Amino acid sequence: MKKKGILLGLLSLFSCVGLTGCKEETVFPDYEIAGGDEDGYEEIVETVCARLSDKDGKAVLPTAGRYGCRTEYGACIIEIEKVEYTGWAIKTNGQIWLDFRIYCTVITTQGAAAILSLKCYNGDGYLAHTETLYRGNVAVGDKFVWEYGSDLHLTYEDYQNGGLRIEFESTDE
Repeated sequence: MKKKGILLGLLSLFSCVGLTGCKEETVFPDYEIAGGDEDGYEEIVETVCARLSDKDGKAVLPTAGRYGCRTEYGACIIEIEKVEYTGWAIKTNGQIWLDFRIYCTVITTQGAAAILSLKCYNGDGYLAHTETLYRGNVAVGDKFVWEYGSDLHLTYEDYQNGGLRIEFESTDE
């Protein structure tokens, strides 16, 4: 009876890891798209292998504070009141998905845009991903929320090794 339980446990593990390519046991749909036949079938195009915590010590995530950004279009300073992480997962393609809301107030701006640069470093300290968040038609004193989601160009192995650092780049004020 004990051998049967062990065998069933191994088969369960192989079915998750081997068939889905996931490294974790929890597998559920991330999003779906409708197929092309008359019955309106749906095909799952990606699955999430694991929901990850920003408190598990593998990654450092950005926090509230004052950030300045200079670009060829001008400069701005924004006060980030809080950052809420609404999603954090590993997908079947191995990339890390991050979804968050950034609550901001415009302190100064040249022109009418708020800009924030996001940088992501792997455990070895190499820059692995960059993006620039942009919000047009803003004035000093405006409050707004950036809702942002991205597939970071990091792998599950990068996450497992730890030392990931995701930060908002800030230039000198």
